[in-house]
Amino acid sequence: MIILITNCFASENYGEAAMVIGTSIWLKRVFPKATIFKYSSNVEADKIIYGRYGIIPVFRRNLSLSNPVTFLDPVYFSIHKLKHFIYHNRKLDNKKDILMHADIIIDISGDCIAQAHAFRRTFYANCYELLRPIVLGKPVVLAPQSIGPFENRLARGLATFILRRASFIMAREQITYDFLSNEMMLDRVRLVLDSGFEMPSASTERIREILYKERFEQDISGIVVGVTPDGIWPRFFNSLGADHLLEECINAVVTVIDRLIKNYGANIILIPHSTSTFNDDRPIIKKICSAVENRDKIKVFSGKYRPEEIKGIIGSCDIFIGGRMHACIAALSSYVPTVALSHSHKYFGIMEMLGQGSFVWDIMHPSISSLEEMVYALIENRNVISKELTQKLQELKKESTIVWNKIKNYLA
Repeated sequence: MIILITNCFASENYGEAAMVIGTSIWLKRVFPKATIFKYSSNVEADKIIYGRYGIIPVFRRNLSLSNPVTFLDPVYFSIHKLKHFIYHNRKLDNKKDILMHADIIIDISGDCIAQAHAFRRTFYANCYELLRPIVLGKPVVLAPQSIGPFENRLARGLATFILRRASFIMAREQITYDFLSNEMMLDRVRLVLDSGFEMPSASTERIREILYKERFEQDISGIVVGVTPDGIWPRFFNSLGADHLLEECINAVVTVIDRLIKNYGANIILIPHSTSTFNDDRPIIKKICSAVENRDKIKVFSGKYRPEEIKGIIGSCDIFIGGRMHACIAALSSYVPTVALSHSHKYFGIMEMLGQGSFVWDIMHPSISSLEEMVYALIENRNVISKELTQKLQELKKESTIVWNKIKNYLA
């Protein structure tokens, strides 16, 4: 069996890596003899990241909307569906051959099939990647993700066309599940954990080595607070014409960091979770560092690490404050109490699944006092929260196992 993973091109985004790795682990359990390919815009980088999981990256350039000829691909494939025998003897190192030979297409769009992206390149590019296998009549499975809602009629129509033709859809939170089941009337939808929860963490010994390398271990004296802002914030607020809220968010995070250092002797580690060109967390981290008063208690992790190592670093914290959803998932799956800095429904939906809905801070209403209250509550109740996370995740993983094992029923 050949499985092809698509819509995951950002090699330098640890959240995307977590989804790909976690999804491949689930797939290997369900289809142990399958060969898993992954579309990639950077094959050499992806070989390093995914090679140990048996994932084979195959080059495919990201869709360029400046080249409308690329939209003719579905027509091309439709014509050649009648002549598929031509491809039977071709090698699998050709991108079109892999799609032609794939038995299952696994989509990992994260949150790109949603209203927030409805006027953006990402939404249409991801839909385009799903149209290609649909035209060929290939089984398409949407791995755990957040979808909708849609106010833009064109986006809703395109998404509806695709979703109604998907073989199986996994919603990673209740909001998406309710939207797809009730509003869009889809019956092949199931609620499961985000695949990122399944990605393993690096060993404790390896994390100690990294902490020593980063010269952080010797400075630990109080609680350790991990912080990951989201590099998408500037573009997010700019698209809404609300640039002033970006400064308010940064000011709120800086204020809480200063108070944590003053009141708890906290050690703060700032951890970039994406360093890709158009989605880089480091500029926001730099702004936070320059504004904090007690900078000797701040450490920025600047090394280049594997996704499992970043998860291990986050998992070594006492509490975590995350603007990146999968940075939060790295913490939550390590049973680290977390405050999620939210800009979409996926944050509340995923946190609520784990009984942590009260620790979601809305960046559209950046109140310093509310963020401070949440963080202090984490500190005071961190042992209880950690136990709650442990128990809840065990239950949800059992439920997710049942759902993943049902995939075969929907592909018959």
